Amino acid sequence: MNKPKPMQILLVDHDPSNLLSLEAMLEDLDHPMVRVNSGEEALRILQEQDIALILMDVHMSGIDGIETAQLIRSREATLHTPIIFITGESGSEEIIRRAYALGGVDYLIKPLVPEILRDKVHTFMAKQYVALSLIQSERSLLRILEQHTDGVLIVNDQDTIVYFNDQAGSLLKQSEDQLKKALFGRAHQRDTICELELVNASEELKIVEMRSMEIEWKGDPALLITLRDITQEKKINSMKTEFVSVASHELRTPLSNITEAVSQVIDGLYGEVSQEQQAILGIAHRNCKRLGRLIRDLLDISRIESGKVVFNRIFVDVGTLFLKVCDSFKETASERKIELIHEVGGDVPLAFADADRLEQVLVNLIGNAFKFTPSGGRIAVKAGIEGGCIRCVVSDTGIGMSPEQTEKIFEKFESGNSAAHGGDSGTGLGLAIAQQLVRLHGGDLWAESELGQGSQLIFRLPDYQSEVGLLECLAERIAKADAGHTRTSLMGISLNEWPELQARYGAAASLFFRKLGEVLTEGIHAEVNVWCLEDSGELVIVSDACVNRFPLIQQEILYRYEKYRFLMNQKPMEFGLRLATVCHPCDAAGAPQLRGLLRERVSNAILLVNTPKTVLIVDDEKHIVQLFERYFQHKSIRVIKAYNGEQALELAARDMPDLILLDMVLPGISGYEVIECLKEKIGTSHIPKIIVTGTDVTRMKIDEGQISIPVLRKPIEMDTLFAQVYKLLDMEEIEVSSP
Repeated sequence: MNKPKPMQILLVDHDPSNLLSLEAMLEDLDHPMVRVNSGEEALRILQEQDIALILMDVHMSGIDGIETAQLIRSREATLHTPIIFITGESGSEEIIRRAYALGGVDYLIKPLVPEILRDKVHTFMAKQYVALSLIQSERSLLRILEQHTDGVLIVNDQDTIVYFNDQAGSLLKQSEDQLKKALFGRAHQRDTICELELVNASEELKIVEMRSMEIEWKGDPALLITLRDITQEKKINSMKTEFVSVASHELRTPLSNITEAVSQVIDGLYGEVSQEQQAILGIAHRNCKRLGRLIRDLLDISRIESGKVVFNRIFVDVGTLFLKVCDSFKETASERKIELIHEVGGDVPLAFADADRLEQVLVNLIGNAFKFTPSGGRIAVKAGIEGGCIRCVVSDTGIGMSPEQTEKIFEKFESGNSAAHGGDSGTGLGLAIAQQLVRLHGGDLWAESELGQGSQLIFRLPDYQSEVGLLECLAERIAKADAGHTRTSLMGISLNEWPELQARYGAAASLFFRKLGEVLTEGIHAEVNVWCLEDSGELVIVSDACVNRFPLIQQEILYRYEKYRFLMNQKPMEFGLRLATVCHPCDAAGAPQLRGLLRERVSNAILLVNTPKTVLIVDDEKHIVQLFERYFQHKSIRVIKAYNGEQALELAARDMPDLILLDMVLPGISGYEVIECLKEKIGTSHIPKIIVTGTDVTRMKIDEGQISIPVLRKPIEMDTLFAQVYKLLDMEEIEVSSP
C-alpha cells in the first residue's frame, strides 16, 4: 500500500524574519512547510504543489493577502484550501469581514502566541487529513466504478447527476431532464430493482435493469444507481417464447388434419376397420388429441409470459358459468362414475371478468380433479362471498397430495402422477395457466390437500362492484409494493351527475352503468384490474405499474367514449366523465388515503363532454336537407347546411365538419368540382364524404387516392345511410332498454 504524501503548509509573508519565526513555531508539528515572500509566488506554488493549509499575512507589498485570497478562491483546485490570515495590527472590521467572506478559517493578530498558533494549525491539519482521506477513498471508489461492467450513476438529493462511468455514458443518450424522468421516479424508492427502456449513444433501444441504493457522497446523501444491460437476455427469452408460439402455430393445422383423418378412418368412411386396427387407431387418435391440448396450452402460456393477454371484461353470472362448465363434464362424470355437483350462493355478485378466460380456469381445475379422482369419487364446485371477494372452490375425494407436491403443482409441466391412479396424463400446463389467469384478474389460486384426503383448488376474485373489495385490494397491493419497492397506481373515471342519471332512468341506469364499464375497458391489458362501483358511479383502474402507463389507457378510454353512443329507448343519453390518477407512495401511503385522494382529484378534474359530430349537408333541394337534418339531430349529430357548391366550400373550410353529405348536381359549382377543390386544400382534403344523388351518372365512384367515395342513390333508406355515416365517423350505437 502506497504511503500518502505528507501534507504541506504554505507560509506567505513579505518579511523573511516573520517567515522564519512562523517556521520555528510550527516545526514540532512535523509538517513540511513552503515559504514565499509575495502573493504572486504563493499563486505559483499553489499551481505546482499540493498545499493543505495557507498561513498568509494580510499586508504585503504587491498584491496583498486579501487580493491573493480572491485569486486563490477563483481557481477550482484551491477553492476549498483553508486560509489563516495573520496581521500585525487589529485591522478594520471591513478587512476582517472580507477575510472571512473569502473563506478564511481564522484571523490572528501579531504578536503570535506559539501554543495557540500550533493548536489552531494542528486542528486544521487534522481536518484536512480527514478530508484528504475522504478524497482518496472517493478516488479509489471512482477507479472501481470506472472498471465496473455495469453503468453507474450517482445522483445527489437535488436530482442532479454528479457522476457517471463510461458504461453508463454508452447506455445513455438522453438529456439530464429526460434521464430524471426515466430514472428518478423509480430510483427514489430505496433499493429499487426494475426494468426500463433507454436509448444509447448509438440510438439503439436498450432494456436495462436498474438498481438503486442510498449512499453518502462527499458528505451528503445521494443515490447510487446501477444500470445493467439485459437487452440480449430479453432478446433470447423473447426468441424462446416466439419459437414456442410459432412452432405451436405451425403444428396446429397439420395436427388438426391428422386428427380428423384418423377419426374418419375409425368411423369407417374409407372401408371396414378390424378390431385390432381400431385399437391402434384409437391410441393414435388419443395422442393426437393430447398433442392438440399441449399446443393450445403452449400458445396460452407464451401469450401470458410475453404480456400479450388482453381481457374483454363483462359482467359474468358465476352461477350460470359454473352450470355451463359442469354440464360440459357430465359425460366424463357418467363414464367415470364420479358424482359432480355445483353450488353457488345466492349472494354471489356478478363477476367483472373475461368470461372465456374464467371458463378456461374452471375447465382446467375441474379437469385436474377428474385426473386424480378414482371411480366412485365425488367432485364439488362451489362459490360464495368472503369479505370483498368471490371465493370459488373445486374439491375432490381423490388421492390428495403431499406438502411437497402441493408446492410444485402450479409449476409448468408439473402434471403429477395422474396416469398411475387411473387418470389421464395432462400437459402439465393447465394449472400454471389457470393460476396466471386468476392473478391477471387480480385474484389468486392455491391448493390445499393431504395424502389420501382429497384436494381443494381454491381461487378468489375481487368483487369488482364492492368498495370494501377495492380497499382490501389496495391494502394488499400497497403491502406488496412496499415489500418489492414498486408502485401501485390508480385511475378514477367518474360519471358526472350520476345521482341525476339514476333518478331519470331508474333501474335502467344500472344496466347502462355496467355496459359503460364493459365498453370503456374493453381490450385493456390484462395486467390492470377494473372496479365498477355503481353506488358512486365510478370506474377505478388499479395497476402495479407507474402512472406513466395511464396516458395510453386514458387515450383508449376517451376514444371509446367518443366512439359509442348510448341510447335509452332509442333516445341518445348525455353524460360527462371526469378522470384523474394517483400513485403510491408518491401521493399517499395507505389505502384509505389513496382512495380519498383519488376521489378528491376526480371531483376537481376537468369535465369531459362528448362533443357532437358535425355533418355538412350539401343539396339544392331544401326539403331534402330538412329531412336529413331531422334524422341527424335525432342522433345528436350537429348539422350545417349548404345549398350550392360555393357555400359548401366556404362552410367546409370554416367549420371543418367530420363528414360531408354531397349531392352531385348543384347550381354553379358541381359536386365533382367541390370534391376536387376540397382535395386541393390541406385543411379539407381529409374530410370523408358520401355522395347522395338522384341522377344516373357514370362517374358515381370518385377515387381519392386509394379510397372510393361511397355513393347512395335517392330515395335513400335511412338505415343504409346511417350505416355508412357511422362507419365513416367511427361511431356505434348501444341500446340500453328499460327493464
